[in-house]
Amino acid sequence: MRRRAFLASGAGALAAAAGCAGLDTGSKALSGATVRTIDAPGSKQGSLSLPTGSVVVLDVFATNCAPCETEMKRLTAARSRLDSSISFVSVTNQVVGGSFTTSDLRRWWTTHDGAWPVGFDAHGTIDRVLGVSALPTLAVVGPGGDVAWRHEGVASVDALVSAVRSETG
Repeated sequence: MRRRAFLASGAGALAAAAGCAGLDTGSKALSGATVRTIDAPGSKQGSLSLPTGSVVVLDVFATNCAPCETEMKRLTAARSRLDSSISFVSVTNQVVGGSFTTSDLRRWWTTHDGAWPVGFDAHGTIDRVLGVSALPTLAVVGPGGDVAWRHEGVASVDALVSAVRSETG
């Protein structure tokens, strides 16, 4: 019986990995995805639809994720090396409401020097489209909503800058 459970769990893990690996980075799947933004440094309360009309660095994170803190420093460094026409958007995949509030998100954002739009994806569309299975997850999204590059885990500043520059020509 244990062998069957072990094999079943392994098959599930392989199927999940195959789903992530099968992301069609040329799709327009993020076109129309909406992020509910909060009032925080660099961010205004409201909503932001993707695409934004420019290349977007899309960061999926959680406030209880230690690598996400490191990622914030690298995002800030990458942003300083890129043209100001490149948009940055950070989205938590945490459920806002109940024990986790927009005030918690705002406090984390301020503590980690966020300076661009931040919010949450109330419907989980971004997580589903990107096949998020680890945090942080970064994507470079073209002006039409196509996912040009995707990375799970902490990305190097050079890799992110290179991915953005590849999309901008």
